[in-house]
Amino acid sequence: MKNKKTVFVSLLIVLSLLTSVVAIAVKNSDTAKYVKITVSGKSSYYSLEKNMKTEKNGVKIKIENNTAYVTDSTCRDKICINAGKLDEIGDVAVCLPNEVTVSITGKQGEQMLYSDTFIDTFDTVVTLYGYATSKAEFASYFKHFQSRMTKLSDLFDGFGECKEYNLYTVNKEAGNESVTVDEVLVKGVLFALDMQKKTEGYTDPSFGAVTKLWRDFINGEALKPDDEILAQAYEHCGIDKIKVENNGIYLTDKETLLDVGATAKGFCAELVADELVSMGMEDFCINAGGNVVVRGNKKDMDGWEIGIQNPFGEGSIMAVRVKNEAVVTSGSYRRYREGYNHIIDVKTLYPSSRYASVTVIADDSGVADAFSTALFCMDIEEGKVLAKKNNLEAIWITNEGDIIKTDGC
Repeated sequence: MKNKKTVFVSLLIVLSLLTSVVAIAVKNSDTAKYVKITVSGKSSYYSLEKNMKTEKNGVKIKIENNTAYVTDSTCRDKICINAGKLDEIGDVAVCLPNEVTVSITGKQGEQMLYSDTFIDTFDTVVTLYGYATSKAEFASYFKHFQSRMTKLSDLFDGFGECKEYNLYTVNKEAGNESVTVDEVLVKGVLFALDMQKKTEGYTDPSFGAVTKLWRDFINGEALKPDDEILAQAYEHCGIDKIKVENNGIYLTDKETLLDVGATAKGFCAELVADELVSMGMEDFCINAGGNVVVRGNKKDMDGWEIGIQNPFGEGSIMAVRVKNEAVVTSGSYRRYREGYNHIIDVKTLYPSSRYASVTVIADDSGVADAFSTALFCMDIEEGKVLAKKNNLEAIWITNEGDIIKTDGC
């Protein structure tokens, strides 16, 4: 596990949260102003009153007459947002992919904790808690965070169309042709295939024909599938039916459906967390409906303490201490109908009811997401062996309320 130093910081997991960046914001006041330049996550400060020119990873930055300027002429991919003159607090310039961030602060290094929330991304409530030198600076981080998570949610949706080719498009063209999609979706599918192997088949991105039957039932759109219907759907599952080449994804069976629900939210939360670090955000916590990713510290502590949702009522049932890690919880209490939840056991084709919840702590949110699903469908001793094999910590809360943990928790 990364960085074992941990200290208490209060934060509750609730149901309802490369590239590089250049960002600039100016504070209009009589206090001293500083230009914060971050390169690959490491920050330096310069007085806004002192004229200067510099170049960081191909991004030209000039400070002149209490104004900051960003020039994208040397950006190798010419992917920049708001590059140019910036003179108000909250103004932001984003350059991808040069691993440079510039922001102008009112006080050198002084930060406060902010948070903001949005909904309907990955079917959950998503919150970002983080430190910034001003509300406007935090807003610039949050704007990028919300935009990226929303786009990624659309790309990884296997059951709904969006403005560009997404997983739904791949499913729609099953048995017909390969679909060229965004590179990040290709990486996400390859990650899901890798997790299928590491979880010993307990997560399976080819299982969409089965999961769709249960999804439709839980959403009240269909009757509960019987054994015969499930068996028929299962005939169209199998990772051998998924072909990935360059940026193209092809399903050889026209009835096969890709569903990366066991990994997508965690994979994307990890990706966006890395982007926020590249933008210069050092201390923050993402909570995407039970998928929590933390970086750095809460300022009065060294790390973050994450509360594990009580599956039988309100509040948390216990807490874990982490730093630069992910904490992901899968629970039978989250989405259900008539006692059936959304976590499908690939061995039985039915929703698993073994536990009230399973939480996994890992260095990577996508990994924690996959294994929280896998361990939810396995007996505890088998799960402990798999967790140890993959350098993970896990917490099981049984249906009777007992708490069972791996040795490192």
